[in-house]
Order: sequence, then C-alpha cells, then structure tokens
Amino acid sequence: MKIYFTTLLVLLTLSHSFAFEVGEKFVFKIRYGFVNVGIAEMDVLPGENAESIELRSTAKSADWYDGIYKVRDTISTKVNQETLLPNYFVKKLNEG
Repeated sequence: MKIYFTTLLVLLTLSHSFAFEVGEKFVFKIRYGFVNVGIAEMDVLPGENAESIELRSTAKSADWYDGIYKVRDTISTKVNQETLLPNYFVKKLNEG
C-alpha cells in the first residue's frame, strides 16, 4: 500500500496538465440584450523565450456602436510557463 501511494505521488508530481496551450484563441460576442455590440478575443501567444508565454485579451466595440460608446481595450501579461507567475502586465483601456 505504501508503494502504491508513493508511485501515485511521483506520477502526479511529474505530470503537467495545463488548461491552455500556445496558439489557442477564444472569441466572444459582446451583446447588450439581443444586439451584438462588440467582440472580445483571448489569445495564448509564444513568449520572448522558451520559458514564458503571453496571454492577451482584447475588446472592441462594433463599428456601428462606436458613435455611442467606443471601446478599444487591450490587456497583456507575460507569465512563466511552468509556474504561471506573471513577469509583465500592461492594461490599456480606451473607452467612451
């Protein structure tokens, strides 16, 4: 029984399971009620070196909605690929 738990602990320690990988992209429609007023995207990009990745989120209002409330937001963070601890973070908001 002791060997079973030791083996299980070693396997869990050595296995890496990430929720996302470089190259993934998520696209969301931004809606106000039933009207589409914009789009948001989340990208997983390669970092400057092998140890880091960049997570970028952008939001943009639809062209027809710009006259009412123009949005051009970008949030970017560079994280260590192993620990997911941030090394760099920038938030640029352009709203209204």
